Amino acid sequence: MATKEDTPVLQKGSDALFDYCCCVCDDNDTLTEALFYCESCCKWYCDQCVSLHGQMYKKHTTLGKSEQVKWPVARGVAELLTKCEEHKGKMIEMFCADHSHLCCTTCVLLDHRQCNKVTQITSGEHKKEHDDLQKLTTDIINLTQRLRKLVEQKECKVKSLQCAYDNIIEEITLVRQKFNAALDLLVQRTINEGRQVVARLKKSLQADVFSGKAALKRIQSLQDASDKIAPHDSELSTVAFMKIENELLTSDSILREMDSKSDFTLSFTLDKNIENCLATMTTLGTINTSNSSTVIATTRNSHYNIKLSGEATCEIRCICEMPNGNVIIADAKNNKIKILDKHFHVVSYYDMPACPFYVCQITDAEVAVAVYNWKSVHEIHVLALTNDTMVEKEIFKLTHPCTGIRHYNGHLYVASTQALYRYTMTGMLLDKMYEDTSGYCTVYRFALNANGDRIHVIDYTNHKVLTLNMSGQFLSSFADPELQCPIDVQVTESEQVLVCGYASKNIIQLNSEGTEKIANVASLKEGTQLLSICCSRQTGSIFVGRYRNDDIVVYDKK
Repeated sequence: MATKEDTPVLQKGSDALFDYCCCVCDDNDTLTEALFYCESCCKWYCDQCVSLHGQMYKKHTTLGKSEQVKWPVARGVAELLTKCEEHKGKMIEMFCADHSHLCCTTCVLLDHRQCNKVTQITSGEHKKEHDDLQKLTTDIINLTQRLRKLVEQKECKVKSLQCAYDNIIEEITLVRQKFNAALDLLVQRTINEGRQVVARLKKSLQADVFSGKAALKRIQSLQDASDKIAPHDSELSTVAFMKIENELLTSDSILREMDSKSDFTLSFTLDKNIENCLATMTTLGTINTSNSSTVIATTRNSHYNIKLSGEATCEIRCICEMPNGNVIIADAKNNKIKILDKHFHVVSYYDMPACPFYVCQITDAEVAVAVYNWKSVHEIHVLALTNDTMVEKEIFKLTHPCTGIRHYNGHLYVASTQALYRYTMTGMLLDKMYEDTSGYCTVYRFALNANGDRIHVIDYTNHKVLTLNMSGQFLSSFADPELQCPIDVQVTESEQVLVCGYASKNIIQLNSEGTEKIANVASLKEGTQLLSICCSRQTGSIFVGRYRNDDIVVYDKK
């Protein structure tokens, strides 16, 4: 329970909170709200104690709650304002102008003895009227609002931090599962190899056993037969002698051959590469901290042609980087999904039935493609990637356009130019999260932040970037004269938000909340309009796709 010095208006033995407490009841360790104030006694009274007070002091005038404006400030408030924060039980009496510090006598004695300008707080030079205090109200309100906003942001950051850590744990668990699977495969291969070696050696030994037993049987049979030959049968004795002599030579040859073979033993030698690798490692990797407000700086840019022989001019609607470093390109003009290697060479492609508007990663070996032709084709195609080749696994037909798609937490999020939907991985609609029918492309594309608590939506029609929570509720919007017709948005793992403008031909960086511009990242005023961007998780480079242009532009990170 708080003491009277800590919280003067919260009295002993009670959880009730009053601005004014009856002084008589307070002296008896009872909390009662004061309803009257006596100017003569300078004390507050409850409705019961004021009756006794009136009987004892009939000439005293008491002020009721209707005249509370004439009451002095509550004792608790006065104590709260005048108590020294550093020395318990001491009251503020002085002011040190050298340090702009309110002091009690102990403060002055210990810390301000050498100061030149220590004066009584009641001196005229420090005097402030109530009107002066009232003028601070606006500053207090503004600061309070800023503090509350900051606290909310920090609380969100705490949740985001925990979410990011949970994602890291999940990623580590997946890595461990991969390692377990790889080790299981190595164990099985080693066992199979040992089984083959044992089978080969057994076969050789069993062949020797068979040959030895056969020789023994033949010799024993000839011996038994010779024992039965009569002494006078010289002809039969001759035949038996020659057969036994021949068998002895043959069996002796077999014996020498078997005896010349080395005895086999089995042992296991561990591949030290694995053991040495583990011995040199202290962790599976590093957990990095990064600041979402850090400006993304780029240096030179390079151009890589992705046009194949016989194709029309490319139109790079979307760029998606895979964990192995390959880059997936949605070439809408040629109705192709193309795989680029780390050197941005086209190594494979897959023909789509209509324009591939967007592509997103589902797993390390699967992508989802939004296919849309502005008319009748509204589909999501799931492609499996194996050894730089693509195979179609599933097709989901939609009842609305599909201009953007993302996979998160086992669900597919789909933009339809005017609404944002959430689907299961089997194509079942779960809900319509957000809708804006004020224009044709108010929900053109979107991106989810790394922690999964915000969605940044491209409002192409109104030149805005909207921010929603994961329930689809509107949080904020951003617009800037330098950003015209925003067309794509990406969020880095550090929650840096990148937006490219179709008409303004530039890339800008927003803060993680999507409310303020941090920097102009790049400007491509020459050439055709921008269509897509992607920030590499491995190199930090920024990939840019353009309208009717065969080149993917790569900005290196500074």
